[in-house]
Amino acid sequence: MHVVILPFLVAEISRADGRLYDSVFIVLPFVLLLLVFRVCARADSEFYLRTNRFIFAAIAIVTCSVAVLPLVKGSFTISAFFCGGLTFVVLWRRRRSVAVVFACLAIAAVSGAWVATGQPIGALPRFFVAQGPIVSGYSDAMSLNGARWELVIYGAVSIGLLGIFYTQFARRLGSMGLIAVASFGFTLFVCFKAGFVRQGGHALVAAGALLLAGYCVSAMTQSLLSLIVWALTVFGWAYIDQAHSRLDIAMASQRVHDTVARTCHGIKVRASTPQQLRSFFDQQNAAIRAQLPLPFVEGSVDMYEYELSTIFAHGLRWAPRPVFQSYSAYGSRLDELNVAHLKGRNAPQHVFLEVQPIDARLPALEDAGSWPLLLNRYRVVGRTGRFLVLDRNPSVANAPKMEDVSTTRQRLGRWFDLPKVGEPVWAEVGVRPTLLGRIFGALFRPPQLNILFRYEDGQTETFRYVAAMGHSGFIVSPVIHNTTDFAALLMKGRERFFSNALPASVEITGGKWTRLFWKRTFDVHLTRIELPLQPGAESFVYDEWVSDAPVNGRTVGAAQCWIDAINRRPVTMQPIDAKGPLLVQGWAAVSAEKGIGAEEVIVALLGDDGNVRAGRARVEHPEMSRVGFEAVLDTDNLNGIYKLQIYVRRQNQFFSCPITVQIRR
Repeated sequence: MHVVILPFLVAEISRADGRLYDSVFIVLPFVLLLLVFRVCARADSEFYLRTNRFIFAAIAIVTCSVAVLPLVKGSFTISAFFCGGLTFVVLWRRRRSVAVVFACLAIAAVSGAWVATGQPIGALPRFFVAQGPIVSGYSDAMSLNGARWELVIYGAVSIGLLGIFYTQFARRLGSMGLIAVASFGFTLFVCFKAGFVRQGGHALVAAGALLLAGYCVSAMTQSLLSLIVWALTVFGWAYIDQAHSRLDIAMASQRVHDTVARTCHGIKVRASTPQQLRSFFDQQNAAIRAQLPLPFVEGSVDMYEYELSTIFAHGLRWAPRPVFQSYSAYGSRLDELNVAHLKGRNAPQHVFLEVQPIDARLPALEDAGSWPLLLNRYRVVGRTGRFLVLDRNPSVANAPKMEDVSTTRQRLGRWFDLPKVGEPVWAEVGVRPTLLGRIFGALFRPPQLNILFRYEDGQTETFRYVAAMGHSGFIVSPVIHNTTDFAALLMKGRERFFSNALPASVEITGGKWTRLFWKRTFDVHLTRIELPLQPGAESFVYDEWVSDAPVNGRTVGAAQCWIDAINRRPVTMQPIDAKGPLLVQGWAAVSAEKGIGAEEVIVALLGDDGNVRAGRARVEHPEMSRVGFEAVLDTDNLNGIYKLQIYVRRQNQFFSCPITVQIRR
């Protein structure tokens, strides 16, 4: 019966996007240990598995599978090493020669797979060592909160399964049973971390792990207890899964059907028409090129932040930084590796850059140490879609000059002032966890921190703050929000551009229990950065004015629009005083209900004298019914009171939005 159940069980927890395979890979090393326990059991034991050549072949296959897991994903290393090491101990106590063969097979499998991917064998030990800062910093940097009841249900079911596993299986093994319990408990803990540190959709990994864990325990129990195990397991899995996917019986059946159908189709294609795989791959690359177009450039390239698939789809020569996705450079050591890469001879000749933070982080934190080098050693030469195009200046090799301003001791939850020095300000902030915070971070996730900015007009702005990313430093003033702001750092008129983005004071704070897990005081070292000005950078910052601006007489109907913010301030009924550039953000569509989007969005300023100035906004995803837009307009030559209105173009027809805002210059 267990043989029949297993394929359906794996099919149920597998999804087309591949996310939930993590639970299979994390539990697999424990399955290997159980298999070895049964082979090594006494011949008169009810758990004894009689060996033959097929059983030995199965053990060899599972051993090789577990051995290569660390090459699939770094987080699998912990489970593979822990359970694999305990498997070696069990074999060593039973028959040392077999244990040696097991170890040699595992080493040969991981080494062979490493070499097969084109990597030098001498780099394999360093690969494992390099996982350290990635794994250790994950809990703080990548954590996401979620429903607490999911944690409670998972914990309660896990304790129940662990208790039944001990009484029905491990206790009968004597002292060796402690190894079995330790392995099972550790596996459940790793699945807990995988599912609930970055909760959200990752909780489904923990749900799937419960099904697999229950399956393993039920195979070792009597019939009545087996029913209790399945009741516990299915309850825990269904509760967590339903919270994220609206699970019901029909959906559960459909998942199995879809997984089986995908598998059968994959086997059929590979057996009969394998050339379809290349054709499908080419189609997907073409779709990526259409969605994220890049110009062809000679020489090596890299991309900040993480849309790397478009580099491969365009056939460009990649020169990756060591931590090749900016959101993963979440510690001083990782950040320094990327900085050293930009200083070295293998630095890319071209960079496609988009400021693209995740989880509402402060944008300047991600690859923060590389920003001064990118701003000094590279020149902005173009803009393509969402990306700035930067070319390396071979005559410049270092970061810009930095001058000390101050070093002060600050406290969590208290505001501290920032200096007005006329240049961007760099901050090194030494917020560190307490001993309890380090322990809690290893076991689960520490409370999240936020960084708050307060501006001269009293407005405040909040971002997620990752403490380890702030140790080596980041640009704290002006506040950089997006790719346009990054380019404006090189612009001649940057002081005027950032007139609304220069914070007067900063606060780092957290939730109710923050002070138990983070030290209350920390040092803040501020320096002034002398960034070079780049002639012509304005063309990559401001959106172009259009000469044939639509007016009411040329519109054919009404559109649907909303203005979210002007100069990052909420829109009110009162006239808005706009100093510096005019930043307009919102969404627009011809008809959101009918799914008719906008091919172009135009921001028009209608003056009291009847003159009309209009700028073409940048549009995200024009194929969607509700299109987000953003316009950055140079208003130096404007003076007076203007009425701001949004126009939408579709098939060479203009539609006007009923919303208007009064702007005072």
